[in-house]
Amino acid sequence: MNILWVGKGPENAAAGDEVFDQRLITACVAEGATVDCFYPEPLSRLGQLFNCARSGLPHDRARFATARNYRALGQAARRHRVAVVSTEPFDELLLHVRLPAIPILHNMTSLALPSMVPHNPLAAFAARRARRWEERVYRSGRFGAVAVLSRRDEAYLRGLTTGATVLFTPPGMPPLVPLAHDAKLKRFYLSGDQFVEVFKQDDADHYTSLGKIASGLRAKTALFVPELNRYFLAVPRHAQRQAEVRVYEPIP
Repeated sequence: MNILWVGKGPENAAAGDEVFDQRLITACVAEGATVDCFYPEPLSRLGQLFNCARSGLPHDRARFATARNYRALGQAARRHRVAVVSTEPFDELLLHVRLPAIPILHNMTSLALPSMVPHNPLAAFAARRARRWEERVYRSGRFGAVAVLSRRDEAYLRGLTTGATVLFTPPGMPPLVPLAHDAKLKRFYLSGDQFVEVFKQDDADHYTSLGKIASGLRAKTALFVPELNRYFLAVPRHAQRQAEVRVYEPIP
């Protein structure tokens, strides 16, 4: 699978969010995927302020929302099967391309700003604008799955989303969550914690959840083999249950 990593490629795997990013990229490559990084060109501070006022976007999204970035991302998307959005400010860019995408939300802006800058009117204003944006985007159905790095953000996103799977992945230790594509049935199979969720591709930009199948605790490593029409899921050992590989047959 060709994965488009939208964001900065991790350079210092000993620091903060880049620990998560580096380990996730390493896990994807170990599974045979190719990962290409696309980093959008930011505007200057003055350009960001002008774009924020003109577009109504939150300040962090306005820094990258340009026609040049839309065109460049559109060209890069044609060569890939799925995108991973490495941080919140880039979610706006994925609204302009037809490519399945999973955002990794390190810190929800509307929650992070008030905690970082309490009792600040400007921060409170920016947080309210960010919340309106988050409600719009994560209730739209654009993303079939969303990864979060804190329980606080997990609870917040579960209250926002109407159909997306919210995956809690502890910082520094991301499990590989394969997104298997069934071209024949136009479906995606997502192995999350304790469930496998099936998504139907309605068109290039819209996906509908067909339901969840109970799997097992920490059962995330999976493989879909189109030639056999079988979905293999590795379920690790837990308590008195032995490790096993479960086999599913997709049906129309």
